[in-house]
Amino acid sequence: MSSTYVHLAIAEMRRLILLDTDLLRHEDFFFNCSSFGSKQKFTGDLDSIFGSVIDWACLTPSKVYVDVATAVWNKNRVSSFFLRQSSQHYVPRHYYLDQEDKKKNFPASLASFGGLSVKPKIVGTQKPCKLIIYSSMKTTFAGKGKADIYTGFTGKHFRPMGLWLNGDKQTVSTHQWYKNRFEENTANVFPLRIEGRYSADKLLEPDFLALMKLNASSIYENGHILEIDTALYFTYLNARRTLLEDMHRHFSKKN
Repeated sequence: MSSTYVHLAIAEMRRLILLDTDLLRHEDFFFNCSSFGSKQKFTGDLDSIFGSVIDWACLTPSKVYVDVATAVWNKNRVSSFFLRQSSQHYVPRHYYLDQEDKKKNFPASLASFGGLSVKPKIVGTQKPCKLIIYSSMKTTFAGKGKADIYTGFTGKHFRPMGLWLNGDKQTVSTHQWYKNRFEENTANVFPLRIEGRYSADKLLEPDFLALMKLNASSIYENGHILEIDTALYFTYLNARRTLLEDMHRHFSKKN
């Protein structure tokens, strides 16, 4: 629903409350609006962009939170980017996050590809409410479910018993699924995403975006980001998959 219609919705909801005694006991209501997983590249100034989708007569900028990310990539090379594990404590300092702030490090599996998430104990004027760093490669493999016992994948699973079952269809199809993903993406660039959640009034400060870009450049230039040739990396991953496939053939023959 467009924010320009929010005031009409509010008027209608207040009318319904007056007509329904069950609703009337609650006296009022609130909106909790969220969006998950949707990403959009933007150009121009944020003030104009926000003004086209948000009616500030209905919402207070300090209470509107937006996820904004900087993508780190190399326009001259088909490569993939990952946060170095040794830098997981250094990088958050660029975003005014302290050593004591709660951190969650991501394992280097296909569905997460390293990185970290940080939630500050106390949100300051400069701190994001949340900072998350990960390789965009994860979107190619991520899916529902817990990490697999062999690979750490959370996309398509290898069944543990599949290695010992002759002609196990799920194991065969899983191998083919990953083989296709590796082959289809060798020419793709996978940037590192550095994503922070800020209140809209913070985002509207004149130098906010420039500072975000400066921080990302500093992290890259100081060697905290690992850059790998995408085709070479997928060749390595496919070699690991082939080893699992050979193991499946070997053990299933003995079954």
